[in-house]
Amino acid sequence: MPVLRVKVKRTGRGTIATLEALSSSNLVRAIAKRAAFQIQTEVKRQFATQRDPYGKRWKKKQKRDGRPVLTGKTRSLRRNIGKGLTSRGFEVSADTDYASFHNRGTRNLPQRKIFPQPLEGLPRKWKRILDKIAKDEIGKLTK
Repeated sequence: MPVLRVKVKRTGRGTIATLEALSSSNLVRAIAKRAAFQIQTEVKRQFATQRDPYGKRWKKKQKRDGRPVLTGKTRSLRRNIGKGLTSRGFEVSADTDYASFHNRGTRNLPQRKIFPQPLEGLPRKWKRILDKIAKDEIGKLTK
């Protein structure tokens, strides 16, 4: 699980109030709400760039039909990339029965990652997005 570390640069009367504000569930919710939207947008962008979260190009289709990779007639996979808030943050997921097969790959289906793999960690781009959102939201409280 990612950890948010905050370095306190000032001390004085406002420090306790600032630390209380930083520990509030409202801050976590504000960060999660923005992060869910931004990461969902990033996942959908992958369909346009034909790349996985780490920037690696998706394998080409075996049958060329004029449509991009992972884009069927209904475009269901891309359309069903959803987001939601949870008690611990947020989640972005693909609401189709077959998304996990593409993400992991099978014997007959090449792996085309839509979401990061646990052993590989978060992609650098996603880390930058999340760091920026957290800094912005914390900055609003500490001004």
